[in-house]
Amino acid sequence: DDLFTEGTEAHKRWIADLDRMAAGLKELQDAGVVVLWRPLHEMNGDWFWWSYGENGRISQEKYKKLWKHMFDYFTKDRGLHNLLWVYSPNATLGNSGIKPTIYYYPGSEYVDIVGMDYYWDDLTKVNEDGSYDALVSLNKPVGFAEVGAQSRSGSDNLMIIKAINTKFPQMTFAVHW
Repeated sequence: DDLFTEGTEAHKRWIADLDRMAAGLKELQDAGVVVLWRPLHEMNGDWFWWSYGENGRISQEKYKKLWKHMFDYFTKDRGLHNLLWVYSPNATLGNSGIKPTIYYYPGSEYVDIVGMDYYWDDLTKVNEDGSYDALVSLNKPVGFAEVGAQSRSGSDNLMIIKAINTKFPQMTFAVHW
């Protein structure tokens, strides 16, 4: 809550961080570069400060407020219009400890592209709990924001391409990680 309260140390640090990011993004805007901006990714897991708090996972309300605050600060306050905002939760892989992929979705007016981060040796688990279908239902361009093998021996780019072409035709991009 202090992050959004002007005058608090947390708010000052947050705005300072946003200002540093905005300065770099402004340089890119001035150079005519469009940026796929993927902030606060994998929010449905428990490994980042924006996804997990002292009392458990961040609430939907607070995550959405955080995303919208960054969006408004960059676009309205800092005048950045070269950003394509990418919402990218982690694949749930049927894990009940991870929130569903669209649980933290901040709203269509704040997101341009949706993606999923997925690490497994094959793509058979991408939609076993409807994660892929849920992202597709948002009617945004969808892709793998990060995709890669779980093991060193499982990495196979051709397998990923074939699986996208045959099983996930709405995927418009994949970033192999």
